[in-house]
Amino acid sequence: QETDPDEKARLVNLYKERDLVTGMCGDGANDCAALRAADVGVSLSDTEASIAAPFTSKIQDISCIIKLLAEGRAALTTSFQIFKFIVFYSIAQCFMVGLLYYCGSDMTDYEYIYNDVILSFLLALTFSKTKPNKNLSVLRPSVSLVSFSVLTSIVGQILMQCAIFVIVVQVVKQEPFYKPIKEEQEENFGHIVGSFENTVAFYTSNFQLVAASLAFSVGKPFRVPFYKNIYFLLALVLLSTYNIWILVCPDKYSQDILMLRDLPQEFRLKMLIVNSLNLLFMIFYDQVIVKKCTWYWEAKSREAQQRTQAVSYTHLTLPTIYSVQISVVAVSLKK
Repeated sequence: QETDPDEKARLVNLYKERDLVTGMCGDGANDCAALRAADVGVSLSDTEASIAAPFTSKIQDISCIIKLLAEGRAALTTSFQIFKFIVFYSIAQCFMVGLLYYCGSDMTDYEYIYNDVILSFLLALTFSKTKPNKNLSVLRPSVSLVSFSVLTSIVGQILMQCAIFVIVVQVVKQEPFYKPIKEEQEENFGHIVGSFENTVAFYTSNFQLVAASLAFSVGKPFRVPFYKNIYFLLALVLLSTYNIWILVCPDKYSQDILMLRDLPQEFRLKMLIVNSLNLLFMIFYDQVIVKKCTWYWEAKSREAQQRTQAVSYTHLTLPTIYSVQISVVAVSLKK
């Protein structure tokens, strides 16, 4: 006997009324109502059902749901990664520019172009191309931008990198080769953009953007590891090579167009070591510390929720138990 189309739709709505995310697979016209009512409707044919469903599968069985879940989880994870990267880049650069203004300097036009157009754009564009993991995990990705894991990751990374900016600027001021901005302004009749503060902040910012893209490139369990994304891997190699090159042994053209100050080779090597360690720590913080803290937070939240439910259940059931006992006693006395 063929099932009534309205019965299918009512069944889907019953699941949704219980706050369950409901999926529906159908291959005929009698499934259209249920496909529209479901949270996730998948049509298994190119007939009328494909118009009602947001997804149409060329695989004529429900095995397509596994691929749909994998793609959906990877897409959600990628969206959150892009969000974290853009927020981190915007706030970190804003702090860096404010710090340079405070010191009496600023970034040059070509430094802005390199950071905004080349570094951040290429990294965000390529690391979003990572494919989903074919094996489904029992874990689920975060569904809120204000969740504990997202906020801990963004806030922690921003605070640490802002501190790094302050440290490198203060360190370069203690070096014997450092020339204060006021002296350079007097030599250049008050006009100065590039400075020692600007130079060390620019080098640090370059490494931070590469490190942030790596730290936020979550692979398993929802996506494949970042090194399987050939576009992202190629962008990392090229941009990291150029960052190291202009730091350790810059050519005259790059140094002139970016208005970078001459630094002693020993100080350049120190900056390379510090930025490399900072890169490793950024990855460690996001991939290890944030995950451990998130696991601990979620475990405590589940325990608190279970205690609340247990207390509510006790308050609701004890009066009922007492009333039943009193009724039984009253019936016994009457007999």
